[in-house]
Amino acid sequence: HGAISSMVGMEKNVLVMTGSGRAVVLDSRSGNELAQWASPTKFKVSKVAWLGDGRVLLGGSSIVMVDSTTGARLGKWIGHATPVISLSSSEQYFCSAATGDRTVAVWSTRKKASVAHISLNHPVAVVSMARVSSAAEERYQVVAVTLSGDIHVFKYSSGSGQAVEWARSDG
Repeated sequence: HGAISSMVGMEKNVLVMTGSGRAVVLDSRSGNELAQWASPTKFKVSKVAWLGDGRVLLGGSSIVMVDSTTGARLGKWIGHATPVISLSSSEQYFCSAATGDRTVAVWSTRKKASVAHISLNHPVAVVSMARVSSAAEERYQVVAVTLSGDIHVFKYSSGSGQAVEWARSDG
C-alpha cells in the first residue's frame, strides 16, 4: 500500500491513508481489511480526522469530507494557502491549521463553510477541538499550540459565531 501519510481511529475501525493516495479501512480488533478506496482528491492527504456517522475529513491543500466505507466525496472546504498540518473535529464542526499559518479556521459541516478564524501571533503547530455544550447553548473548545510553544484555549459558540480566548500559556 505504500508509506503511511496519516491515520485516525474511527469507533471500531482505523482509517490509514498512504502516500500513494489509497485509503485502507481496518477492523481495529482483528486487523482485517474492511474497505479500500482511492482518495477523491488531487492533493496529497497530510491529515485525517474522524467526524462520526461514517464520515472522515481528508486534509491537504483543501479539506474534503468523505464516506469512510466508499470514499465518496460528501463536501469540500477551501481556505488555506498551504497544506493542512493539523485537523480536529467534534460532531458538526472542525478546526484546521496549515503550514506557516498564524490562523486557526473553524468550519461547519452543515453550512459547508468557515464560521470563524482565530488569529495568533505565531504559526500554529497543532489544533484540537471538543464539544463543551450546555443544554442552553452549543459550544466548543478549540486549543491551539504554536510553534513557539504558546498554548491558546478558545471557546467557540455556534449561536454567536464568535471564538473568544479563554486561557493562554506562553511558551
